[in-house]
Amino acid sequence: MKNIQEWLGHSNFNTTADVYSHLDYSSKYESANAINQALTQTKKEKQVDDKNKQKTRQELEDEILHLQQLIKEQEEQERIEKEREEKRKQKKRQQAEM
Repeated sequence: MKNIQEWLGHSNFNTTADVYSHLDYSSKYESANAINQALTQTKKEKQVDDKNKQKTRQELEDEILHLQQLIKEQEEQERIEKEREEKRKQKKRQQAEM
């Protein structure tokens, strides 16, 4: 305000303050709005990040379950193949004994 008084050549600070105080209020109001928008945006971005982390965590858990299922299926296939191989060997032994 003091700078404005000097620029305008007012001899009394009160004159400048009475006429131009709205500028100071406007500056504060605009600054407050800018800060509010920045903080609100940051908060929203954090919420989005948290949702993405949860989504990613859920996707990873789903992938783990899928891989566990694939492992079980592979183990079952190996067990079945092993049983077949044992039956073949047993059949060959029986044929050899005859």
